[in-house]
Amino acid sequence: MEAKKHQIKSRLASVELPINVVNEDRALTMLGGPEKVARAIKNSDKLELRFRPEDHFAHPVNSVLSNDQHVLLEVKLSKKLLEKHNGDVRAALKAQEQETGKSSDYKCHHISSTQRFREMADFQWCTKNSPFVHKVEASLFAGDLQRIKELELEGPGDLTSVEIDSIPPPRFSLIHYPFPYYYKQNPMVTVVKDGSSTKLVNANAAPKLYSWVLTATDPAPTGPRKELAPLPEPDAEMDTSNGMDTSNGDARRDYSGKPAQQVHEKLLRQCVDELQELFRERPLWTRQGLRHYVNNPELKHILRFALPYVAYYF
Repeated sequence: MEAKKHQIKSRLASVELPINVVNEDRALTMLGGPEKVARAIKNSDKLELRFRPEDHFAHPVNSVLSNDQHVLLEVKLSKKLLEKHNGDVRAALKAQEQETGKSSDYKCHHISSTQRFREMADFQWCTKNSPFVHKVEASLFAGDLQRIKELELEGPGDLTSVEIDSIPPPRFSLIHYPFPYYYKQNPMVTVVKDGSSTKLVNANAAPKLYSWVLTATDPAPTGPRKELAPLPEPDAEMDTSNGMDTSNGDARRDYSGKPAQQVHEKLLRQCVDELQELFRERPLWTRQGLRHYVNNPELKHILRFALPYVAYYF
């Protein structure tokens, strides 16, 4: 079955309003009038939607011009027939064709541009009870030169009053569009069972170093902080109870499971021993200088973890 062909009658511009239009004249007034709408369509300008067009200080909602191409299909349908079918356009059209005995009349239009209002409306300040605003409207906005000459700015008023007689600011909120928060669980947080209880652990959290950081008046510490984990003995052997062959040094390269923690402790012990030798030669060092004298690349990666066992910062 071949689809029906429709000839495009005219080119149109559409305006999508975020309101339920009941009075078309009122809707045009909220957009600035028919002349302003026609000028905006001709010059591809943006429109302003004012919910209280009679108030000059009511902040408008700005439109966004879209040049997307659309096709508008116009049909004529009885309003009573549409209400009878609960707003179902297809069912109402089918019933209308059965009653009249002929197909409905369709018209196609080409929409070349669309004005959309996607912003949030700004906070509104009603100025109908402001005497000063009434003076400004009757003089400046009306273009009355004599009243403009007579307009005087009064001194500072009572700022503690709820009704402040002043012109509202050009904008209250700087946020034009709703902010998408996208609340979701941190993917790096895991649930760990600790005996009889469970706790959340951030696997991406930076480890605490527990370094001594002193000022000029603080006494020098005599040892590392108590929060630091104890170091293994220099002659401690690595546990190979997991069945891994550590004779060829492969466990030193493995960073998964139990051996990784043991390798870290062994390298930490070696780094602390080298730092102690360096501090015996010279009591003051910079971290960059220590990195230069530590030749083992694996020890350079854990230098910041070993420094709290040997030195303090000031």
